[in-house]
Amino acid sequence: VIPTDAPPRTISTVTTDSIWAQTKAINSTYPWTSGGPTAAWESYIPSISLNRLYVCNTKYCWTYDRSASAWLNSGNGFDMSTDTGYAVKAGPGSVKPWSNNGPTAAWTWLVKSNSPTEFFNLPNGTELQETVICNKTICWRNIRYPGNPPAGTPASKWRDGGAAINISTLNSFWTDTRVKGLWTGDGLTAAWTDRVNKRTTLCNHGYCWSIDNANNGFVWRFQVSPFPVGKGVSEYTAAWTSHLTNLEYLCNKEKCWQFNITQNAWQNNANPIALYVPPTATPTSKPIAATPTVKPTVKPTVKPTVKPTAAPTSKPIAATPTVKPTAIPTPGPTDATINFAVEYAGIASNKTQLPAAETQVKIMNGTTVLKTTEVVLQRRSTSDIFAPTQAISVPVPSNGLNGITIEIKHLTSTTLTVTGLTLTRGQLSSFSPNGEGKLYGGDVNGFNACTNCSFGLIDSYDLNNFLEAYNANRTDNAVDFNRDGAVTLADFGLLAQNYNKGAQTINLGRTRDE
Repeated sequence: VIPTDAPPRTISTVTTDSIWAQTKAINSTYPWTSGGPTAAWESYIPSISLNRLYVCNTKYCWTYDRSASAWLNSGNGFDMSTDTGYAVKAGPGSVKPWSNNGPTAAWTWLVKSNSPTEFFNLPNGTELQETVICNKTICWRNIRYPGNPPAGTPASKWRDGGAAINISTLNSFWTDTRVKGLWTGDGLTAAWTDRVNKRTTLCNHGYCWSIDNANNGFVWRFQVSPFPVGKGVSEYTAAWTSHLTNLEYLCNKEKCWQFNITQNAWQNNANPIALYVPPTATPTSKPIAATPTVKPTVKPTVKPTVKPTAAPTSKPIAATPTVKPTAIPTPGPTDATINFAVEYAGIASNKTQLPAAETQVKIMNGTTVLKTTEVVLQRRSTSDIFAPTQAISVPVPSNGLNGITIEIKHLTSTTLTVTGLTLTRGQLSSFSPNGEGKLYGGDVNGFNACTNCSFGLIDSYDLNNFLEAYNANRTDNAVDFNRDGAVTLADFGLLAQNYNKGAQTINLGRTRDE
């Protein structure tokens, strides 16, 4: 039974589902960060012990094998946009499932074969599992062979050769004017299925419509009237079902409510679980009294008045590596090399190196990307100047390249763009800050643009993410701005110092600094 006033009106206690702590970040993104999961679906074929959950946060997805009680690939997720299993055709406007921070909704239901050619050459009426993955109203349908497929037959395949459908105009069932509210604005934002009662629910933000698909006869329930998700929360942003336990998970951002289908009752006294909240301890001081809900227009002046007296819980760096000069590789016959130095103030004094996975350099000729690479940044002596441990080699034509642009970004910094560099085969081109080129610490966005945030600007979005981690006593790599391995008031101080700072561009107009 689909509840008509879900979730409950009172939200009091938040508990933790520790399973989610086993997932690993992709470009600083976890299933629960930056607004939580955007879509989820399941694959459940009990005859072959297939019972998996797929959860996506924008284009990054993780797979949980319920049969093994473990995340696949040791908790590492995958990028849907580059995974060959999701090589589908673009829909209208070149939209694909992962476009514009999608997918936005997904569900898995049972359908019956009505075309042997499309349905693994199985007889008409054969029941199969179909997963529908949508980006607003544009959807792709994947069908799964009902069991272990014979040799030469794929376990699953995309319907219509991977072509997209506009579900809002697919046929008369979906174009019913009484459900047009499903397609307005952002279209589908959440969906889930109930195999016990053979029902599917689709939501557009705060309102949901339910389908009765018993015996493959699709009928809109509740006289086609939408039901609100309830007064306790404004909308569902993702949902899924565990068909083994018959629990529905209905989520608003990173918090989810569990509804027991067979008992027709909410679990956990109708309180939500958080996908990930580590064991908490009350911090001895807080940087500000409340999280701002609007974007500040000036640099915040609120400073913490109480400093923590407890010793830091993180371990210091075990050893300080010896500073080594930048290695300059011998360029190949068609290569030029690039070296640089930047000022990056606020990094913990005992941090002499920043690992390659944390710093990205993009080299461009106009809009053409020549190379994107990761570099190890080495601190120069005790200063705030950092440089790559090895110069970057770039293939160039025989006549060289002029007007080259380089973008430099650390995981938690703003972006520094340097223009006007000339590259010549067999020569080193270098530049240093000279008091200008700087990276500013305090950005939580990593290397990817995001929704509902000002990418490249240190602002309230970054502050709110810091406060969430700090107040939960959670070590979060994305808000460890000084890179000392802990989230402390020192990180808040760096964020406050750089508040409202954004991307910086410097025009060199020369090959190197003399």
